[in-house]
Amino acid sequence: MRLAETSTVAARAAGLSAAVGLATAVALPAVARATEPVGTLAATSGTRATTSTPRTSAKVTVKVNAPKHVIPSKKVIFRGSISPKAGGVEVRRMLKVKGLWELRATTRTSKSGKFKFKVGTFDAETSYTYQIWVPARKGFKSAKSRDFTVFASNKVPKSSAITSTISAHAPSTTVPISLITIYGAVSPIRAGVVVQRQRLVSGKWAVWAQTTTDNDGTYSFTVGPFVTATTYVYRLVAVGDQQHLTAFSNPLVVAAS
Repeated sequence: MRLAETSTVAARAAGLSAAVGLATAVALPAVARATEPVGTLAATSGTRATTSTPRTSAKVTVKVNAPKHVIPSKKVIFRGSISPKAGGVEVRRMLKVKGLWELRATTRTSKSGKFKFKVGTFDAETSYTYQIWVPARKGFKSAKSRDFTVFASNKVPKSSAITSTISAHAPSTTVPISLITIYGAVSPIRAGVVVQRQRLVSGKWAVWAQTTTDNDGTYSFTVGPFVTATTYVYRLVAVGDQQHLTAFSNPLVVAAS
């Protein structure tokens, strides 16, 4: 089950407990109140973990990877794993609201002990603090991840943007009347990335053509014909967006003779 992250759907604690079948207290450590509010969220109550675990239980660790910044209108994925590895283990995504942890979604681990949550959308200019909880089960203690905070904003700092790379290939020589293909790929793979073909003219880079990547992240340009006895220097540019930095290829030198 998943509840939206926006303030308009904040649930009461009693209703939320009934939705996930929590007839008794959650088997996780007690949670202390915090002084920091969570952005503009308007939730009024949360769930607490109070029960103990068996004396002979083994320790479980939880690791999670999540972006630090997100675009409010887009969904993101939190990925993580538990150790020791085990499949079918319940995992809970908790959101801190007014100092209390609220249950927002549950899932189960794969056979390799991995899990993921699709999260969003978000309120703009708002910070969200999460933990991932794993309830106690036979032979194992309860566990929780570190706190991690996600900031939702339409202006993602460059320091938090994802670094992209772009490869470029072209023949080093050609005959003037021929057409050549300049091609390559953008990483991370994604469709619709704007790619510019730039040419060095009088010491300055000028945009000569533009295209977008296919679903597999590749692109291509058909170039020519050329002027006899002329050397052309190109570079390819993957134009950045709100989540990715602009990337530049190494220069390509094509000699027409």
